[in-house]
Amino acid sequence: MKEELTPGEWRPIGTVVPKLAKEYFLVTGSGKYFRNVIIKPEDSFCIIELDDKLPSFLPTL
Repeated sequence: MKEELTPGEWRPIGTVVPKLAKEYFLVTGSGKYFRNVIIKPEDSFCIIELDDKLPSFLPTL
């Protein structure tokens, strides 16, 4: 599945989290309802990867 993902640009998160570096997370948007994921997934959530050196994340589509 990882090969099918398209990475975006690194974006700042304001803190470094070395123990979570290079991990992937499924996140919902601010103000989004999880029940809407099935209706419009591209508008409801994304997968992010946390950077191991900079305080940033990489959204993946």
